[in-house]
Amino acid sequence: MKLVSTYIALLIVSMAFGGSSVIKQPQYGFSSNAHIYIVTAGVDDYQSLYNVRFHSAVNDAKNLSDSLRSKFCSVSGSGCANRIHVFNLLDKDATREKITSTLQQIAREIKTDDVLFFSFLGK
Repeated sequence: MKLVSTYIALLIVSMAFGGSSVIKQPQYGFSSNAHIYIVTAGVDDYQSLYNVRFHSAVNDAKNLSDSLRSKFCSVSGSGCANRIHVFNLLDKDATREKITSTLQQIAREIKTDDVLFFSFLGK
């Protein structure tokens, strides 16, 4: 189920940024003053809970936010740097409390035309 929901989320983001997909959907764009809020949480270190350490979740979270930032700038034009808000919560910073407080902060700031992307990578 996690794999399917992750695929659906990536498909939606791909369509939002003008990417192609097998499923023909309308292309979505952004208003010229839209802000994008990117929240990625990646956890590799599960030693204390499961005695497991992943090797790509943190790196994937960073790469995902960098890719979204780059794609947003390419489709939204000049001045995009001031309209991108990235929150990378990695390993010990990816707690329920920090994720919740980050989303609450965004909820106070986000406007109708803005975009929120959230991704959790890990177990």
